[in-house]
Amino acid sequence: PVTAPIAAQPPPVPVAPPPPTTPAATPLPVSPPPVTPTPEIAVTRPPPVTAAPPVTAAPPAATSRVAHVAFTGDARDVHLRAADGASLPAGDVPPGSYLIEAKFDDGPAMHAGNLVVRAGQQVRLDCQSSTLSCIPDAQ
Repeated sequence: PVTAPIAAQPPPVPVAPPPPTTPAATPLPVSPPPVTPTPEIAVTRPPPVTAAPPVTAAPPAATSRVAHVAFTGDARDVHLRAADGASLPAGDVPPGSYLIEAKFDDGPAMHAGNLVVRAGQQVRLDCQSSTLSCIPDAQ
């Protein structure tokens, strides 16, 4: 039998002893910072809320958002019929397209023309029974 040589272990290395410990410092008592008084804050109440005055619309004639239509001639009961079916008399009307309806002599109301008005425009319609129509006058 073959035996292997046993290796020798190296000699132990000396270890340095730990450094000496110093006792921990005892904390010194800490006093809290001095209390400074808070300055007084003046509390004021807001002024009472009052209702705003009611908003009133300016008269339509004073604005340029409407047109003004007048009727002349011998027709009776002339009015404008809006697309939504509303019947509008002479005076201030919103801009838009209208059918003109009028009564001539003793007859029923009939279609007497068409009218398109723009904001700020002034139109005078001359409605004559001789033509059974209403046409804009030159102004």
